[in-house]
Amino acid sequence: GDRSDISSDSSDDEFEKRRRWDRNPLEGNQVTIAKVWLNKARKRGIFTKAVMPSIERRKEDHCSACSRTLGSCKVLHAGLARNGKYDSYAIDGLIKEFEQKYSSHESDPTLWKAFFREKAQFMTICNICLDQIEQQKLHKVVRHVGAGRLTRPGDISSDDESDEEEAFFFEPIAVPRSSKAGAMMSKWLQACRQRLGGEFPRNGSQHSTEQYLNTLRVRKLGKSKTVLKDDPVTGWGSVSTSLEGKKIMTKWLNNARVRSNERFVLKGLEIRGSLEKTLNEMSLESDWYFGDLRLEGKALQLEGSHLMKEKESKEKAIESDLDLLRRTLNNVTS
Repeated sequence: GDRSDISSDSSDDEFEKRRRWDRNPLEGNQVTIAKVWLNKARKRGIFTKAVMPSIERRKEDHCSACSRTLGSCKVLHAGLARNGKYDSYAIDGLIKEFEQKYSSHESDPTLWKAFFREKAQFMTICNICLDQIEQQKLHKVVRHVGAGRLTRPGDISSDDESDEEEAFFFEPIAVPRSSKAGAMMSKWLQACRQRLGGEFPRNGSQHSTEQYLNTLRVRKLGKSKTVLKDDPVTGWGSVSTSLEGKKIMTKWLNNARVRSNERFVLKGLEIRGSLEKTLNEMSLESDWYFGDLRLEGKALQLEGSHLMKEKESKEKAIESDLDLLRRTLNNVTS
């Protein structure tokens, strides 16, 4: 949050820069991006305000880092920590976890407070330790572009080798060719084709397009992330393979993911069927025997039905978006 006891010498310069911002109205994707940022900022402000009383109640009479009391420092601040260290941006990590567990559109304050009480790490820090943290940030070593070693082939991985890039995955955007951005991208495309040479579209362009759309479909629907560790029995370690072997293993992995999703869906249908059969055998008159089990089963059945409808609606929307993107890509490659 804002620190009233710390002032910035560059505040006047920043205000002057903001005053000279472009006042022209935003259009197209600029409006979409601005709305996303605005909604995130509003949500952060609302969520932070909702849990501030809880943070203040956890304030201690000494600094958690150096054990200073008010007699040895000026101010003690109540804040949040991450991995045992004070972090002024820990609230952003909690909001991200909350959205991953529930939904990016979920904003129920009661649900957020319950999640916050379960996950938050509290910490009291004095102004001296806080100033040291700020100084460390200012003197953080910055590696300039080109200062490191040369890039090696192993440093660059394909989209299928790791899921780490999904944290920074951006939705595809259709850019009209008549726009300035479209004209610039068309110029780049033609320049790349001239350098590559040959005829376009390539023979495998349609297959590559379908692979890309399938990757988007999997990412939108969500998939389980499995970390494969070394087996202590077999002693598996890193494996070096050729490009053909890597393609075969990638194909096996994709097929395994598809079959795993199919088994998951079938198991869900089986469970819902068993639940419905059990509830049909539990009549209203037998509540004296089953207690609240019948009502809990009914609630579970309604929740499952709601989730199934949401999944079907999401799949229809994704297929519609992918059809539009497929037509756009076909027009670009043709």
